[in-house]
Amino acid sequence: VSTQSTWEEKSRLDRLWEQLVVALIGEEFEDPDVVGIVVQVRIKEDVLSVWLANKAPKFRVGEKLKQILHLGPSTVIEYKNNKTSLKDHSGLRNTQAYLIHPDKPGTH
Repeated sequence: VSTQSTWEEKSRLDRLWEQLVVALIGEEFEDPDVVGIVVQVRIKEDVLSVWLANKAPKFRVGEKLKQILHLGPSTVIEYKNNKTSLKDHSGLRNTQAYLIHPDKPGTH
């Protein structure tokens, strides 16, 4: 989840990060493949990431992330596996964007 880096958005980022931390501690993702979270504060945009041990639950976790953070249905979730991140030395370059629709088959 990316947000623009304005002062108003910093407050929003703080709230989103807090919700994400509480969700992880409370095991709200209900998925053992969720192994970590990270926030990256950058000049142009900030990034919240959920780390998965396995790519299989990416749609289910993305859907749950939208629920936890109260994101709208048009919010795009981006996915990138760890091996690719290590190869190109970037967590954002070459990501795959997904628009998750909870009512469509194959998204659970």
